Amino acid sequence: MGSKYCGRKREERSHTLPHIPCQDLSSSSDKRKRVQEALKTFRDEFDKRYCQYKSNQLDYCLKTKVLKETAVSMQKQYQCENTKKRLGHVDGINVGDLFQYRAELVVIGLHHEFEKGIDYLGKSESSLATSIVATHKYSNVMKDGCLIYEGQGTNPRVRKPLAHHDQKLETGNLALWNSMNAKRPVRVILKISGKLKYDGLYSVDKMTQGRGEFGKLVFKFVLNKLPDQPASVSLSPKDDVMETETFQKRPKSRDHAVPKDIVKINDVSEGKEKFPIRVKTPISGVELFKPFNYLVTMTSCINRVSQCGIQFELEIFKTESKGWGVRTPSFIPSGSFVCELVGEFAHHNNKNAESILHDANYIFNLGFGKGFIDATKHGNIGRFINHSCSPNLCVKDVMYDHNDKSVPQKMLFAEQDIPADRELSYDYNCFKRNFKVESNDCYCRSPKCHGQIYI
Repeated sequence: MGSKYCGRKREERSHTLPHIPCQDLSSSSDKRKRVQEALKTFRDEFDKRYCQYKSNQLDYCLKTKVLKETAVSMQKQYQCENTKKRLGHVDGINVGDLFQYRAELVVIGLHHEFEKGIDYLGKSESSLATSIVATHKYSNVMKDGCLIYEGQGTNPRVRKPLAHHDQKLETGNLALWNSMNAKRPVRVILKISGKLKYDGLYSVDKMTQGRGEFGKLVFKFVLNKLPDQPASVSLSPKDDVMETETFQKRPKSRDHAVPKDIVKINDVSEGKEKFPIRVKTPISGVELFKPFNYLVTMTSCINRVSQCGIQFELEIFKTESKGWGVRTPSFIPSGSFVCELVGEFAHHNNKNAESILHDANYIFNLGFGKGFIDATKHGNIGRFINHSCSPNLCVKDVMYDHNDKSVPQKMLFAEQDIPADRELSYDYNCFKRNFKVESNDCYCRSPKCHGQIYI
């Protein structure tokens, strides 16, 4: 069914609008740094608030509530960036940037709505859309840079309305219609495999009206990506997955697992972690590592960071040249806690220390006479994380909740945004081992590789 609005000539409405400035990336390094600092502040504060709740309360609804509370708290303390709505690109944010939560978009000013898919400025006839978020909750289709975006309105997938009715040309829908008439582009954020990707500026070129999936009239907006921007991706209607077609694929590391891996162990943690930790090997099969007792944290070491456990999916896989490794099937944002390095603690003066250190490949030397952590027989997934001269994780000491400060707790945090299927790594040199290991050669193949692990 055609809309009475679609026959209207575009020139019937006029808007006196300021020029939309182009994003000057060369002069926005300071602004981008502030945006990244705001994101780190948000993630740190969210982790702190989230861990204050008991484990049996950690459900999806509560998590969403805490995310919003964290963002609102930052707004009240003037810790957010780009707080005024604007058209065009946003300072400090690049096309292709990835985010984990909708609340992060609010904190940095990319999209100012916590739930609504269309953000806009102005009122009624003078309103203009600033940004939209395209997810699977509406019947959105993306292919070759063209987005078919379903309008805003009651949708049983979002919330169950008292009475499901036709979409109306008001609020966000009207703003998109106005943007089409005024030929003003909007920012588009796509949800890709659970992550939010800023895909750049799109023009709103057409609007139609017809029966939607649930039998009511819905608006369909046709948006096309403006030229001279990174290529976009294609949207599949299932599971928030956007299948890449024109997206420039990142070359896979030589140390990614061989294709057609099979799950050899469903959960090496035996239910001790929040997410099952799978072990994958090629179909041809490889010999598994020696059995070990899985520990969640160091004996008597309990702290506010690790007591919530691992918060991201991790899996163990067989690399090409480095033995076993760890990768993430999901996106891990910069600054996030990944896991603790866990094992048996022993002092250097321990009578069994020499025998333990001999040919030990799961030893973390703590230096300064403190001793070492031995993860050979008792440990967690941290024992499988490989070294890299250009790591994506960093090792930090955390606050002690016990009196024995000679027993340090070593935590791994994401040093940068880590995409899905990327191998995790940290710099072994931070431990300064001074005992025998099976091999000192480095196979990380990074541009900054030293050739040796312990230098």
